[in-house]
Amino acid sequence: SSVTPGKKTTISGLETRVKTARQEAEEAMVHKPPGCLSRIVFDPKFESLALVLVLFNTVSIAVQTDYQARYDLAKPPLPFILLEICFLTFYTTEVLVRVSADWHTYFKGPGRGLNIFDCGLIIAQAGELTAAFAT
Repeated sequence: SSVTPGKKTTISGLETRVKTARQEAEEAMVHKPPGCLSRIVFDPKFESLALVLVLFNTVSIAVQTDYQARYDLAKPPLPFILLEICFLTFYTTEVLVRVSADWHTYFKGPGRGLNIFDCGLIIAQAGELTAAFAT
C-alpha cells in the first residue's frame, strides 16, 4: 500500500515498507528459479563448458575457412559440416535448457539482448547447414 497525504504513518510502518521493498528488489535482481535445470544452467561449470565450446567453434571456423581458401573449395568438406552439426546441436540444446530453466526472464530479463542474439545465431547456423546440404 502507498502512503496517503494527510494520513498519519508511523516510522516503524515506513521502515517495514522500505525493508519489504528492498527485499523484493534484491530477490528480483538475484532471481534463480528452483529446479534441476536451474541448478545446471546457473552452475559455473555449465557456463565454462559453453565458453570453451564457443572458443572451439571459433577455432574450427578459422580452420575451415583457411582449408577452403587453401584448396579453393566452395563447399565445406563433410567433417567440417558434421562438426558444425555438433555445435548447432549443443547450442540449440543449451538455449532450450536455459529457456526451460528460466522461461519467464529469458527474453525479458537483463540478458535478453544476448539471448535474442544467440537465437538469431542458431537460426543463421541452421540455415547455413541447410544450404550446405541442399547444394
